Amino acid sequence: MALLDEQYWSQSIIKKDSLGHEYCYIPDSTFLYGKERVPSKIPASFYMAKYPITVKQFKHFVNESSYSYDLFDIMEQLSPKPDCPATPISWQNAKAYARWSRSVTGEYYSLPSEEEWEMAARGTDGRIYPWGNSLPKGNGEKVSFTTKRSQTSIVGAHPLNVSPYGCADLIGNVWEWCLDDIDEIGEAHIMRGGSCINEEKYCNCNARCYENPSDKRVLYAGFRLIFLPEDLYAKYREAIETSMATSEILKNTLY
Repeated sequence: MALLDEQYWSQSIIKKDSLGHEYCYIPDSTFLYGKERVPSKIPASFYMAKYPITVKQFKHFVNESSYSYDLFDIMEQLSPKPDCPATPISWQNAKAYARWSRSVTGEYYSLPSEEEWEMAARGTDGRIYPWGNSLPKGNGEKVSFTTKRSQTSIVGAHPLNVSPYGCADLIGNVWEWCLDDIDEIGEAHIMRGGSCINEEKYCNCNARCYENPSDKRVLYAGFRLIFLPEDLYAKYREAIETSMATSEILKNTLY
């Protein structure tokens, strides 16, 4: 597939929530998951934030909610502009932002699951990067991670670093927290996508790592949310509950 296949990008559907933040529509579909490209099913459609939560958005949350956060001096060193992604962020910080968003708007927000994050990043064809399977020649600055740097970029600054559904900066700016944890390691939660300080091998649609405990503010870790407007929420919840019940039945049958 061509690097900039306009027909493929035409799938992008953008919706704003009542806070004015942009979200990209991710359809329920089967896609190729992980390095092994295993077929996996997204059981319900959802919206994924177009950008990671920015310094400006996170400061607004802290001011409005009186949430306790004391690392803004470090945040300003790592992300010097208001439209850079907020970091350092813990999994608990990200969850608190999602809960606050629900309380303000009355609608549903959450961290994405790993599978939701990856579907939003690579689409259905198992591509290595959001834009395709190879680095664009002569356009390294447009994908954000070919030169390691100590500070993040403002969101949307790298025009080729966009997924098939319109989500920007999913790789190579900040690691992004997912909802999932690792069962055998206490309070260890998964991050995806790599950051601006990482080598290329950590900056792709497969890259993953984890950190614990859940309240550890991790340097160059940020997050973005999924959003479910009222017309999608009931279908999403029913599909997820059905999927979980089916998985439990299979687990009990197999083991």
